[in-house]
Amino acid sequence: MKFNKKVLAIILCSSISLTAVGCGSSNSSSDNTSSSQTEEKKESNVKKEDEGTYTLIEDRKNANIEQTQGPIKFTINSIKVSSFKPDEHFKDMYKNKDELICLELDTMLENSSDNVIDVIPISSKLVLQDNSQIELDSLKTKADTSSLQGKAKAPSKLVFYIPQSEVPNIVTLHCNAPADLNSESFQEFKPFKIDINLK
Repeated sequence: MKFNKKVLAIILCSSISLTAVGCGSSNSSSDNTSSSQTEEKKESNVKKEDEGTYTLIEDRKNANIEQTQGPIKFTINSIKVSSFKPDEHFKDMYKNKDELICLELDTMLENSSDNVIDVIPISSKLVLQDNSQIELDSLKTKADTSSLQGKAKAPSKLVFYIPQSEVPNIVTLHCNAPADLNSESFQEFKPFKIDINLK
């Protein structure tokens, strides 16, 4: 009887040990999977281009910021904010900064009138809270539309490099006023001025 009790005790202890080991392996496997997924996510946020390395900070897909001047509606569809570290060979193009903030705006211009309307998104500028003005980056920007036919719309991508490592709280986008260059009349509307919250 004493022998049976000892055997039973040994069996119970062995079962508990195996269960504990099994749980430990499961947790370790789960931790490893979680860690690898985190690493993959970090890598997917990093993009290397000839001019330097971009690390995504925010990708706001449905920004939907709208403003209308005259017959033209200007919409910022999405906002992408990245940290940018220029390659040593291209640093002089970015004010010799080690790190900048890259701001990409995917936009849409829509003409609600029947007339041809003059629009020049390529002249857009960005103004920071300290009133410093940032020019469009001509290499990355895709905004070659100079006029919109009646009822037409045209997408564009505006890209700015902000010479600082911290994301600004708010920036203001300025775009030239649209104008109706109809031969019978000339009418210039108000310029676009759009505040964009980045934090």
